[in-house]
Amino acid sequence: MPRSHLIAYFDTLKYLAKGGRIGKAQGLLGAMLSVKPILNVKDGEMSPVTRLRSRAAGMDYLCNFVTGSSIMPQKKNPDVAELVRGKTGRIYGRLLALLTTMKALPLAYNRDMQEDKEGFFDTVDTLLSTLEVFSGMLATLQVKAENTEQAVKQGYILATDLADYLVKKGEAFRTAHDIVARLVSHVMKKGKLFNELSLAEYKDFSPLFGEDVYSITVESSLASRDVTGGTAPKQVERALAAAKKISSTHL
Repeated sequence: MPRSHLIAYFDTLKYLAKGGRIGKAQGLLGAMLSVKPILNVKDGEMSPVTRLRSRAAGMDYLCNFVTGSSIMPQKKNPDVAELVRGKTGRIYGRLLALLTTMKALPLAYNRDMQEDKEGFFDTVDTLLSTLEVFSGMLATLQVKAENTEQAVKQGYILATDLADYLVKKGEAFRTAHDIVARLVSHVMKKGKLFNELSLAEYKDFSPLFGEDVYSITVESSLASRDVTGGTAPKQVERALAAAKKISSTHL
């Protein structure tokens, strides 16, 4: 974006800050231009709405943030999560409109830029209200740890770890991938889990499997992703601390 356009946005942010419409407006500039906070709610492999619908995942009812089903007495609908998800389309639309308006403008003030204010102000209001209501919903969320632990152990989530295990033993990943794919088919047909297989059964698929294969657990899998953005406990704690710092500073 040209420098003159950025200056115009900083002027707008100063105006917003003086009017008390948003606090510490400059700190929100990046968030609103990239709209990452709200888009991240949309872009997961499994959306928050899907997670909240799943009792098997151990999520308890959010009494203040759900409504009853119109037909099923026992069902609760995560309305807040659905509404937040819907706002993503609104913000995407505002972003596309802004980019289209600003495209190819000469390096000067242009009357075209009057069109950016409505979308920008609406994005500010939408972003702040979305974060407020979504954080309120999460604050009431109760996770049943025993349910989540049981659910994660019932599937074959450790298949990738088994492939990585074979790679560390010297196998090519493509071959390891094929071996584990056949292993998954085998355990599914037998109605077993990985940890219920004997070492002899493992070795039927690859001689590289040894006793140490039983050390592969959900906990070890999480701990092994010890990189920025990974699932290792200390990485998760670091990410949570960073998120809390950002929210307390800019919101």
